Amino acid sequence: MVPIAASAILLVAVAAANLGAAAAATDTVIELKNPESEKGEGIGIELRGIVIIPGRPLAMFERPNSKTVIRAGVGQKVGDWTIERILADRVVLSRGEARRELKLRHTARPNLDRSGGPDGGVLTDDRLIRDFDLVAFHNEHSSGIARYLRKWVSPMRIYIDSRAGDAREQRRLTKRHLRHLAKLTGHDIRVVEEPAGANVIAVFENEGGLSRVFEEYFPDAPEMEALMNKSVCLGRYTVNGRSEIVGAVVIIPPDKAAARGKLLHCIIEELTQILGLPNDSDEVAPSIFNDRSRYRDLTGHDMILVMLLYDRRLYPGMERQEALRVARKILPQIRGSVISAGPAP
Repeated sequence: MVPIAASAILLVAVAAANLGAAAAATDTVIELKNPESEKGEGIGIELRGIVIIPGRPLAMFERPNSKTVIRAGVGQKVGDWTIERILADRVVLSRGEARRELKLRHTARPNLDRSGGPDGGVLTDDRLIRDFDLVAFHNEHSSGIARYLRKWVSPMRIYIDSRAGDAREQRRLTKRHLRHLAKLTGHDIRVVEEPAGANVIAVFENEGGLSRVFEEYFPDAPEMEALMNKSVCLGRYTVNGRSEIVGAVVIIPPDKAAARGKLLHCIIEELTQILGLPNDSDEVAPSIFNDRSRYRDLTGHDMILVMLLYDRRLYPGMERQEALRVARKILPQIRGSVISAGPAP
């Protein structure tokens, strides 16, 4: 395939370092620090959070001893249980005549004056805007700061190029996450069956075959292979002169990613970053955009950043300081849609 060409490029990658790490909104805080969850005794799942998107509330569950988050809506099944209702602070489950309620817990708040580490702490408005700035305008592979906001305007059409590994599972996980991104952003995001109709290519190829992938997609960028040697997976997107993202390539070696327990993490992080949130930072937490974190799915913090970026009041080409000013103004409305990424501690 002819490499995607445009006036600028940006790289996003999952670093190989630290691979062992596995309420109503207000104007001031949302609690998201490594929460004490409501354990569903006898159910086999824990309630990790509730997301209220108008018309389609979602509950997020986690199985004990697993960091994989399960998202489900009203009427869907989680194990043997069916979700009957999703409220701001609880989920009602049923199985035959049995009924169970799992509640979000709210207790003491951590000290804002101390670093929360990879799991974060209380998310003030100031901290969320700082994190939006870090993720949207900075890049881990360059020292510069972007002057303009970048995001998609045209529909995203993704071709899944599975060359190695379990193609069916890769497709399932990719499509599931793309559906989630489409709901969060309101953007037109779809999988296509032929590469000719795609502006995003997601390549799954084992480490031994990556040289051919780089020759195919990045013949004029020899630094890509060196970058891949330091990363588990990576993505590259292109923008036009109006700072609109017009194309992207994501590369995930399933053997390398699976060996490090990062396959799902790679799919979720890279596909989210090519929306226009390219940076990883140890300062951003709790977040999948943090190589020290244990998360393998988007947290409530991450969903707020995605929804901020794709609010129609933020547009590509907006200067950084103006974008941050507008983001601060609309933040209370955005965080009002995300009740919690997990039960508040």
